[in-house]
Amino acid sequence: MTLSEAELKDFEAAARPMIGWLNRNCHPHVTVLIDPTSAELCEGIATFRTNEYIPDDRPGPTLAPHQERVIQEKVELDEKLKKLNDFFKTETFSSLGYGDTALLTRQFEHMLRYSETLGERIAAFGLINHLTQGEQIE
Repeated sequence: MTLSEAELKDFEAAARPMIGWLNRNCHPHVTVLIDPTSAELCEGIATFRTNEYIPDDRPGPTLAPHQERVIQEKVELDEKLKKLNDFFKTETFSSLGYGDTALLTRQFEHMLRYSETLGERIAAFGLINHLTQGEQIE
């Protein structure tokens, strides 16, 4: 699918209200999946990926070594984000002083932006059309 400049602007105009709503009403791990008939709020709890069951004769994405490293880096970063987010809900976190909680919160925000940037890089690899149904590269 290719979008014209005007279509990209229309898409951005349509997406901005939902992005704003998510930021006002949800925590950073909530996403929205939108299709022609529905909008679904999703919260990533756990991810497991495997190519183990894909037949050898089935065409799949061919990844360059640097692409594999970027994908692995994002997977590892997202695991760390989940652990830090879980830590925010503990009594230990609640007992920390303002300085520590502010730094940890800022760390989380930077890690989240880093994860989003890695996701944009992965999307730029052009692999999305080659993914199996139900498989996502985040």
